[in-house]
Order: sequence, then C-alpha cells, then structure tokens
Amino acid sequence: MLDWQTLCTEISRILPAEESPAALHSLTPIRIEHDLILLESPTDSQKTIFLGRYGPALEKALKNLGMDHIQIRFQVRFPDKPVIDDRTASIHARSSSFSAPLNPAFTFSSFIEDSCNSLCLQVGKQTAAFKDTPYNPFLVIGGGGCGKTHLLQAIANEVMISSPQRRACYLSASEFSTSLEMCIKSGMPESLRSSILKSDLFLLDDIEKLAHHRKAQDEFIVIFNELYDYGKHIVLSSGSLPKEISGLDERLRSRLGWGLVAEICTPSSALKKQILLNACEAEGIRLSEEIISYLLDHPDSSILFLERIVVRLAARLSLSQEAPDLNLVVKLLNEEETSGRKDIGETVRSAVMKYFGVSEEDLDSSRKNRDVVFARQTAMYLIRRLSDASFAAIAHRFGGKDHSTVVRACKRIADLQDRDIQVKEIIDKLMKMTQI
Repeated sequence: MLDWQTLCTEISRILPAEESPAALHSLTPIRIEHDLILLESPTDSQKTIFLGRYGPALEKALKNLGMDHIQIRFQVRFPDKPVIDDRTASIHARSSSFSAPLNPAFTFSSFIEDSCNSLCLQVGKQTAAFKDTPYNPFLVIGGGGCGKTHLLQAIANEVMISSPQRRACYLSASEFSTSLEMCIKSGMPESLRSSILKSDLFLLDDIEKLAHHRKAQDEFIVIFNELYDYGKHIVLSSGSLPKEISGLDERLRSRLGWGLVAEICTPSSALKKQILLNACEAEGIRLSEEIISYLLDHPDSSILFLERIVVRLAARLSLSQEAPDLNLVVKLLNEEETSGRKDIGETVRSAVMKYFGVSEEDLDSSRKNRDVVFARQTAMYLIRRLSDASFAAIAHRFGGKDHSTVVRACKRIADLQDRDIQVKEIIDKLMKMTQI
C-alpha cells in the first residue's frame, strides 16, 4: 500500500536537483486508502502552489509507482473564502490538476436565453447531462462577449455539481499551450495528456488560439482522438468557423466538424438590455431608461463594451458618490474613444508603478518584499478585471510567470477588497488613475 512519504520521495527524485519541493512539507495526509489520498493544505494558496508547481511531478510519481489509479484530493484548513454551496466543495477535487478555475457565477441559471443562443444552450444542457447525442464534439461559434465562455463553464459547473462520479477539465487554448510548454520543460511531456484523459468531459475555450502553434495542435489532436474513441465528451469554442481560421492543421480542422457546429448569433436588443441590467446589478448601480437607451444605441454596443462601461461607471460613482447621469456616461464614452486601442495592461502597470513607487523590474521580478508583492498582485487583478486577457497572457506580461501565480493574485486581491475598506479604496483610486 502506498504511503505519503514514499510518494514525496519519488516526487523529489523526479524534480530537478535545484528545485526544492518545499510545498510538500505544508501538506498533511489525512486519509490514505487503496484508491484515494486525502491531503490537508493550510490555505487555498498553498494548495494552488502545490498543484501549479508539482502537479506534473505528482502524476509522474504515481505512474512510476504503479499507482496512477489513485485520486489525490484536498481539504483546506483555513479557506480563503467560506464555501457558499456544499455541492461545490468537491469540484476542484474532481477536476483535472491542470483544469483552470471555474467561475461559480457562470451557470445555466445565470445564462440568459434568447433566440440567438437557444440551440447552444439546449445542447449544452444535454451535454452536461451526458445524454446520448450525436453532438461530439460540440463546437460553439461566436464573437467576443457573446457568452461562449459562460456557456462552457456552465456546462462544467453543472457536471461537477450534478454528477459526483464525473470528472471535468476546462482550459482556454492559451492555458492549454502554456501547460504543455511547462510539462515539456519539466521533462514530463505526457503529463497534460494523462491528466485530461482522466476526464469524462473536456472543454477547450477559444480553440482558434491554437493556430500556428504546431506542438500544441499535434498534442490536442492526440488527446482529441483518444477522448473521441472512448466516447468521452468534447466541447469547444471558437470566434470563427474552422474554415476561416488560418494556421490550423487540416487534421484538426476536419475533426472540428465531426459533431455539431452551432453559432451564438448577434444578440438582440432585448438580450443586450437584460445583460446590461444584470451588469448594473452586479456593480450595485441603477441607470435611467435614458442612459440605457443611449448605451444600447451606441455604434459599439457589443456585450463586452456594455459591461466595460458599467465597470468604469461604477468606479467613478464609488469615488464621487454622485448619481449617474447622461453627461457622465457621454464623458466616459468620449474617454473610451480618445484612448482608442490603448493597451490596458500597460496603462494599469504605469498607474500601479506610480501609486506604489515600484519599478517595472519590481513588477516583473520574483521579489518577495511585501509591498512589491501587493503591488504586483494588484496590477494582475486590475488587468484581469478590466480586459479579456487570459491568466496565461497576464502571466507572460509579468516576466513570464506561471499562470497559477495570476490565479492566486486575482483571488487574493478580490478577497481583500471584499473585507478591507483600505484595499477597496486603493483599487478605486487606481481605476480612476487608469481612467477605466
């Protein structure tokens, strides 16, 4: 029977000599059975560090010891946040160790149904229920902000909550490529594949971002073939039809059409209005019918645009304490147009450097100084909140760090903002400095 010390020794043997598996010592084995090891981590952050740094080594160690059937599960002694719904407590324990975090707000109940997305929603629900359908793979097509990510994560969330015996893995294409590169550099190129193949459901977002990435496409095709042959469900999303994506391997292009290709069409005015109202409710503001009509009639009234304006408006109102009026909205729209396609990431970094008195080198470094870490994490959080950049893309912007570093940063700052008024004030000031 496997014991924890034997597994730790094997992990240490696999890791490069210069890398010390310090995170292993923070974990306490609570229960060891023939097919399960339950570990206790002091905090969510240390659990994330362990999975991010040592996930591939853990899987290889289990395989080397002939124990790759064993599941590793975690419980956290001091959770960063209280668990709101008991049904979600085991979600990450039953997802792939490479799976990106799921947004608990992205559910079927919060997905607003309309004629433009009804087919995709119904197929998504059938997929989550694991009903026998010819829709494998299920490819969702749609422009930015139409709800593709919401739908994919709603499918994954529903599976994890309603089907305790199932495993799901959700990744963006960028995260897939980054994880593959990390595994190759660690000398464990098959770790990502092994992890995904243990899933009953694999969801890959923005697959067009695999274009021109030969290694990532080759690996995805191998994974696709094995999942498909074993009858496991595959759900994908793309901003374009497969035939319109340049730099895509013809083998992959062909496979994307094996199942159902369904489009989330341009949203109706009624749907955009409802999404706008929901965004206002989430930010705690109320808009007059005059302002709502003005925004919906704007030439660029995409869903991403509307949600971005609401966030900017909420930030302004939190500082001024004034009621929203049309003049303020018009001013924000003019600022939006003036800034053009200004790089939000660079704007945020500049504002953070000025506010905290840190340098660009500080933000890109791995310095553990408390003030530098807080400034760096704040910058990561703001970029994630104010843009559609993936965790991997943000990590690359900060000296090529691992995407799990950004996940932890965003979670920490969001938590602090909820319970520390000073942190909330800092975020509000920085948002005003960036004119977001």
